[in-house]
Amino acid sequence: VLAIDALTPIGRGQSMLVLGPNTLPDDVSRTALAHRVLQASVTLSTDVRPLLVLARPPERMSHALAELAMQPWSSQVRVLLASNSAQAMLAAQSACSLAAAIGSDALVVVDSLEMHLEAWRFGREVLAACDITVTSEEEGSQQRAFYSALTERAHRCKDGGSVTLLLLQPSASVHATGEARKEMYMVDDFEAAGFSQRAIDRVRMLASKGIALTEDVLEKLGIPAPGSGHPQGDGGRQAGQHLEELTSLVDGHIDLRENLASAGRVPPLDPSNSLTRIGVGSQKLRPASTSSAMRAVTQALRLELASASDPVACEPHQRRRAGAYFAVLQQPDQRPLPLGEQVALLFAASQGLIDAAAETLDEVEMRALLRGVILYLDSVQAGLVDTISRSQHLTQEQAALLKENMAAYISNATA
Repeated sequence: VLAIDALTPIGRGQSMLVLGPNTLPDDVSRTALAHRVLQASVTLSTDVRPLLVLARPPERMSHALAELAMQPWSSQVRVLLASNSAQAMLAAQSACSLAAAIGSDALVVVDSLEMHLEAWRFGREVLAACDITVTSEEEGSQQRAFYSALTERAHRCKDGGSVTLLLLQPSASVHATGEARKEMYMVDDFEAAGFSQRAIDRVRMLASKGIALTEDVLEKLGIPAPGSGHPQGDGGRQAGQHLEELTSLVDGHIDLRENLASAGRVPPLDPSNSLTRIGVGSQKLRPASTSSAMRAVTQALRLELASASDPVACEPHQRRRAGAYFAVLQQPDQRPLPLGEQVALLFAASQGLIDAAAETLDEVEMRALLRGVILYLDSVQAGLVDTISRSQHLTQEQAALLKENMAAYISNATA
């Protein structure tokens, strides 16, 4: 998945957390992203053995199994099922033990940690019933110990091989639920819900400018609605404390956002709230996605995207360049991209070859242009893209060939 490989690569022997609310559309959900990672591990000949822990309550299990069975690669993934909290915890640990016993590189995907959280909350309720008070600080420490029993199973084996973890967990939605949901909110609703003064001042400023505080407006601005229970809204810090503890334990996390999904981004990964510490201090941990070829075309990526996120200070050329990057990162096609194709597309964006096209073409036309340029490279420079995939390097000569041929194709295709 290009957006992951370019922004938050998953290193072998390390752990990655995928966050996103349950309200995301099915095709861009946490599970959909995990399926794409599993598909890539199967179809790109990565020599990674995939395992999947599918934890669902009985009423949701049949749908999850049917969804998995539709995937052509599912027969090559070992699946462990869990339908309650105890089974979910045992299945996750068992999958890690099986992965370690394989003796080669293995990927364990735990499709949901919801049941782990249920088990934790049950224990908290037992303590409360016994009149045992647990402070917020104590709870944080205990949660880290609870989750670390799983996150520390990610490791690099001494005799070769590794266990990599991809852990999925719901995050809070910015939308209100039930009777609290409204077509339009007033400033009083935020005050009554106990929002911070800073948040109240922000919505008051919007209202003073005549901007209706509808769900769509709030979602686009990333403002939680009253009644959402969001940690940055009326849910308070405790509502998101388990996510804070989890993110402190893993080697990186991916944040999927509702506003980006509504804007059509696939996957709806938020670069500013996603990070990775993959492979720090060890070359052995680095996957192909952090190879010298990928690093050569992503050095300025985060800076370009961050610069464009500021609507006041952003220059027009920065906005065009960010648009080119986002066009490349957009990947509705389920086909996993080999490293060489990823590098070629990011190279085109980094060199400004598609700035104008990203500004004038619609999404369908842009996807056709990018697919066409890869096919053109394969026809006029046979083996170039494959060589980059195999060597994981981008030489000056290869970069010159990419620039010359891609520029020629793009110029003719957009004339």
